Amino acid sequence: MMVANSKCRPLVEAREEFQGSNLWGVWHDSTLTESNDRQYVVYSYGHHFPIYIYVEGYKLWFGNTEKYSQSTMRHQAMARPRDVEIHPLSQASMVALAKVGYTEIVRRRLSGKVVA
Repeated sequence: MMVANSKCRPLVEAREEFQGSNLWGVWHDSTLTESNDRQYVVYSYGHHFPIYIYVEGYKLWFGNTEKYSQSTMRHQAMARPRDVEIHPLSQASMVALAKVGYTEIVRRRLSGKVVA
């Protein structure tokens, strides 16, 4: 669904896929190994900068703490879901979460493997 960036917040809150101007939300589950790891990811300008991730099976929201540019900061403000707790993560951790899923991130941290 095409939408003006300024109108994306309700779609993010409802976790609906959308396409804005250099801002979009999409469901990820094809490469994840755990069924609990289905994720809704909101990207700004590319897969290198996920700004919000919702992990469906755990009902958790994560947000990118890094500020890349003025336009990305606007994207973060426009897309930020209201009335939910958002757990802060670095950009590198957000990219890792989007790629491998929450369960794998936790597994790696518990085993002592370095996770971005």
